[in-house]
Amino acid sequence: MMIYCMDFSQINQIQILPFDTSCRKDKYLLYHRNQYYEVNAMLAEFVGALQRHNSIAGVSSYFSEKYGKSYSDDDITAIINKFIGPIIKAGDDAETKKASKSKTFIFKIGLVPPEAVKSIASKFSFLFRPRFASLLLFLILISEILFFTSDLGIIHSLSGTSAYVIGGVIGLFVLCSLFHETGHAAACRYFGIENGGIGFGLYISFPVFYTDVTNVWQLNRKQRIIVNIGGVYFQLIFLLPIFLIYFLTGNNIAKLFIYTINLNFLFTLNPFFKFDGYWIMSDLVGVPNLRNRSMEYFTYLFKRIRGRENPRKPFLLSIKPAERCFMIVYSLVVNVFFLYFFAYGMPLVVYNFFKVFPDNAARIVGSFTAGTWPGTSLIVSSIFQLVMFGFIALFVYKMVLKLVARIQVRNGR
Repeated sequence: MMIYCMDFSQINQIQILPFDTSCRKDKYLLYHRNQYYEVNAMLAEFVGALQRHNSIAGVSSYFSEKYGKSYSDDDITAIINKFIGPIIKAGDDAETKKASKSKTFIFKIGLVPPEAVKSIASKFSFLFRPRFASLLLFLILISEILFFTSDLGIIHSLSGTSAYVIGGVIGLFVLCSLFHETGHAAACRYFGIENGGIGFGLYISFPVFYTDVTNVWQLNRKQRIIVNIGGVYFQLIFLLPIFLIYFLTGNNIAKLFIYTINLNFLFTLNPFFKFDGYWIMSDLVGVPNLRNRSMEYFTYLFKRIRGRENPRKPFLLSIKPAERCFMIVYSLVVNVFFLYFFAYGMPLVVYNFFKVFPDNAARIVGSFTAGTWPGTSLIVSSIFQLVMFGFIALFVYKMVLKLVARIQVRNGR
């Protein structure tokens, strides 16, 4: 029988952590070399027994005595091979680590290293103290109400906005986005867990900044929600001086930026894409790996309808009734949403690109040739169309590569 690792020093490096979910049975996390693995109480107890006894014989005797059933050394070895060995192997395998980190992003690049983020975030962690947070949220609420109830009129159309204003808004948006990511890290520091670095990547067809907050799984659900919403909270704090500038001067950059950030919240807090809203939803209902488990339920139903014997019960059937009902509705909505997004939304963007972009590009070239400015709105919209088409093309290319790789694996190549 092949044994992955009988080095108990490796097994003793595995940390056993409680895992706060809505499951009716206790769940735990095994932490080994920056990776987390969700396990049931029985397997967590098994790892604990291995660490206490440091011998297969000791563990077999312990379980035989506790459960009144004979467990041989071979039984214990088989469990190690099936469940513990792969965890240790994955922790030692740099390629496995690399592959597991690339599942969310088409590509990504680090911008700020963990130590630098930790140093900066620690200085802002006090903002999560209840008194500070309550005061700041009150000021933000008052500012939002004053802004949206004032006689602002209709915001300037893009065609009437100068390149200077648009450039200023874009610059502020980048700074605000980085401050958003600092908010997630600062929340980690507030709760005493380690954070990773800040980077930039492509998620589906969306360019995004991200913060590595993998260690958030060590926290309870309420604390995880605070970490997840910490980015939006910091963006709102970033808006406070912008509100003041606008109220005092009526500056167009400030005005357009406030609108932009508020609209961005609708995007960031949606519960379908893996942005902040998705993770907030996941912790609210206590269902980790929310996306896969929304699909898991329908896969289970499909197998039952086809008459397959004993299909594996999905996680949703193990959670509390209220959360289960909510998750069934969420699963229906999210699957319809992604069907719409991939079957209609993305093809529509590609169709409009080929329909509109060539004419717009010709107009821009013609204007420059004639020595005139083609208009800010035309340039901005054309650049946006080109960038979005490029991201979608890259996404499709990556998906085709993955599909080809899977086919080759199945064919044994």
